[in-house]
Amino acid sequence: MSNGVEVLIVDDDENIRWAIQEVLSLGNIECKSASSGDEALSLIEKTNPSLAVLDLRLGPINGVQVAERMFKIKKDIKFLFVTGQAEMLKKKSLDYLPVVGILNKPFNIVELLEKVKESLDSD
Repeated sequence: MSNGVEVLIVDDDENIRWAIQEVLSLGNIECKSASSGDEALSLIEKTNPSLAVLDLRLGPINGVQVAERMFKIKKDIKFLFVTGQAEMLKKKSLDYLPVVGILNKPFNIVELLEKVKESLDSD
């Protein structure tokens, strides 16, 4: 695992960001969060995360667009999408991005923690 921030959580819902951060803190995983794609893009260079946990619907730019922009900045980042619209997001349609999973909201916190730890352990 990396030093410093390991996971960047990007969701426009404050409660979801808080819940994910709480779950990951139980696993001793250092996190930062952003409420928008723009905020996430400004944080990525400062925090250097190994994984971004992204909501699909973020506002002006969606989670996939944010992931594409993040990947241009940081080629070794991985992505975990957490969305209420998993059926719209097919993992194989995202083959050009390092997607480690797609979890449907409401998500299972154990599954979320396992996916994140698995992704970080594979670094």
